[in-house]
Order: sequence, then C-alpha cells, then structure tokens
Amino acid sequence: GGGQNGLMCAARFGKLGIRSLVIEKNARVGDTWRQRCLRQFKGIEYLSNSRTNFPKYIPKGKFAYFLESYAINQELCIWLSSTVAPNPVYNSFSARWTVEVERANCKVILHPKHLVLAIGNGRPRILTWNGIDDFQGTLYHSNFHRDADKFRGKRVVIVGTGNAGGDIGEDFVAHGAAEVTIVQRSTTCHMSSAAAKKSFYNLTFSDKISIDELDFRHNSAPLAFSLQLMKSGGTQYLKMLDKELHEGLRKAGFNLTWELSPDSGEVEALGFLLARTGSGTSAIGFFLRWITFRMSCSTRYWLIVEGRIKVKQGQDISHFDQEGIVFKDGSKLSADVIVLAYGLTSSSFTFLT
Repeated sequence: GGGQNGLMCAARFGKLGIRSLVIEKNARVGDTWRQRCLRQFKGIEYLSNSRTNFPKYIPKGKFAYFLESYAINQELCIWLSSTVAPNPVYNSFSARWTVEVERANCKVILHPKHLVLAIGNGRPRILTWNGIDDFQGTLYHSNFHRDADKFRGKRVVIVGTGNAGGDIGEDFVAHGAAEVTIVQRSTTCHMSSAAAKKSFYNLTFSDKISIDELDFRHNSAPLAFSLQLMKSGGTQYLKMLDKELHEGLRKAGFNLTWELSPDSGEVEALGFLLARTGSGTSAIGFFLRWITFRMSCSTRYWLIVEGRIKVKQGQDISHFDQEGIVFKDGSKLSADVIVLAYGLTSSSFTFLT
C-alpha cells in the first residue's frame, strides 16, 4: 500500500538503512485521494509544522500531490499499477516470505525478509436488507460518491451520520438536491474541529515545545488516568466549546452522546479511543470511526440546525421497497437516491516478520 502509512513506513525504513519496496495498485501515488469526492479535514499543522503555506483544511487534490512529492523527496522505490496476490507464504527455515506481485501483466516473485500491510482502514461496509434490490432509484456506498450535481432536484436519503454522511449531505445541498435527509439510528459522539484544535491539537502540536517533550507528555500519561480526567470535567469543557451547535442539533432531532455506555460517565470522543486502546481493541480503526468521522468542521452540522438537512432519528431499517426505506415503526422515507454511509470494515496496519 502506497498511502500515507505505507509511504511513511518506507521512509522510516530508509532512515534505518533497510531497503524497501512499496506496492501500490493505483497508477499514481495519491490517486486514492484524487478519485474521491470527500475532502481532507485535518489541518496542515497536524500533517507537517514546516508547511505554513498550506491551507488549514487541505483539498483532496493538494493532499494527493503532497503524498506524491513526499515519495519523490524521500526517494522511495514504488511499483505503481501493481498488486500483491493473496496469501503470501513465510518460510521459517530461510526466514523469508514468498510474495507474488502482478505488475505490467507479468507475475514477479519476491522473497523479502519483512512484509508490511498498509492497506488502509478496510473495504466499504455493505449492509443488506430485504427488498434492497427492489428499490427503483440510485443506491450506492459513500465510498463511491463522485458527483452530486447529476442528482440536482432529486430526493436524497443518507444512512449514517459520520463525516462521510455529513460531507456527502453538504455536497448534495450545494448542488441543488430537492431534499436531503440523514438517518441516525442511535446517537453520535461529536466534537467540532474548532474545539479539537483549541483543546487538543494546539497542545499536542505546539511549535513552542520540542517534539521530544511533546512525545513524552503525550505518551507518558496512563490511559485510565486520561479517561478519568475526561469524566471529571474534561468532557464538560469540550461540550461548552460546542454548546450553541449542540443545542441546535438537539432541537433539529439529532441525538448526541459522550458515554461509552449508559451512566458510565461522559468521556467525549477521545474517551472512546482511550477506552478501546486500553482494552486491547485496535486503536487505528476505532480512531478513524469515532474521532475522524465525528471530529469535523461544522458546516454540515449547521445545515442540520438550519433545516437544510433533515434528520430521521431513532428507528432501525425494516426493509426497502420500490420507493425507498421502510422503518420498523412503519414510517417510510421515499427517495430518488440512497447513500449508505456505513463506513469501512475493520482492517489493519501490520508488521509481519
């Protein structure tokens, strides 16, 4: 994989004097971003403190070009338009892997000492319901959203309230959809990027403190202690920063939560990550689902407050019919377009040796 993790890992190997080869399925480094409609939300200060000419929120194209320039500047060896065949085999006697790579219509056999899987956060999570094939409109996963303009004047339903669902909803509103409704089955833990910047990132990525000192501060605090800090007032402070927005969301029928389970104490988005990390659950996938997907710029959430994006809350889907979605309480949403913004299946970033 030649995304951000794969490129960074290859560059670090280079600094350690370890030769590495990156296998990337796309024709260019960064194409995973170029081919998406969704935008990049992370501020440039979280990507690199040295690039002060970058905008606060990086457009997908600019981020793609950054990845490409990073690969060039780090002098990384990358095979593009190449894929690894399933099931590489490890030989414990030779301490080598046998890896088959398909490249330029040829099969190449490699025998590396180490194998790193940097394949992203998984594949589109596709749920099915009875009658889904009967729906007469357009239906697709959020990963395949490309062009909202062709649905101008159409009724749109988005199932899922994370960053993907919110960003796509904003895209449909901007391109003249007749009606946009998001389906929120339960509750959402939300923190605006402005609140995250003020409370976390300005401290974690301060340019006034050395990187070594910041790393020590960040990694030395016990997770259980950090979680207790959130319960003992940290969450209340963060909620205060988003008070006006959260009040507006509730009035619009959008439900919020900051608890891992009922009456367990409010731990905010960071608490979800720390709790899963402490319990041994993969922090990377959970970080993406709970932090990145909910810690977002608030434009699309204000569209909910303003009523330009409607909310269908608290009901599970029963089935689909020709016109749209039928819920378990008997209510129905008719639509011309349905987008399933259910995120990705869990994957991993693994070092095999």
